[in-house]
Amino acid sequence: VGLWSPCSNTCGPGNQTRAVTCSGRSCSAAMPVESQACYGTESCTWLLGNWSTCNTTCGSGTVTRDVSCSSGSDADCSGVRPHASGHCHSVSSCSWSASPWSNCSAACGPGSSAREITCSSGADADCAHMDRPLDQATCDNGEDGQCAWLVGDWGDCSLAACGAARSRARQVA
Repeated sequence: VGLWSPCSNTCGPGNQTRAVTCSGRSCSAAMPVESQACYGTESCTWLLGNWSTCNTTCGSGTVTRDVSCSSGSDADCSGVRPHASGHCHSVSSCSWSASPWSNCSAACGPGSSAREITCSSGADADCAHMDRPLDQATCDNGEDGQCAWLVGDWGDCSLAACGAARSRARQVA
């Protein structure tokens, strides 16, 4: 009886054989097995698929890929199993978002108004490739505001104070 041959497959199920001969006149015992199933793992490798596209188009997301052992069983591959998912970051569809303008700071005349500006991802850096809308603006409530004349009382008029014209004055703002 000879030695078993190497497994016919170095990654997965295979077959191995050995020589069996009778070395005498009569071999009355049952003939030993000449072949048997075997399972090789020495050339099994990790098969890596292509990374998917990022699952988001604005901000942090995830990419995935298929990872498997060439035998079909992860236990046959040596080393740490490669990652099947990873992190990604995309800004292709990020946009600025603006809240409504605040009321004018002045009830009458020129003032300022403000609004919140945020990137749709929540991180302003993701929108840095685009012009940022204004978050401050001047406003004027002159016509639509609550403007009113401020009028003081008439001053006394005397010949000494008003002179020959006999006029009197008051403060108007």
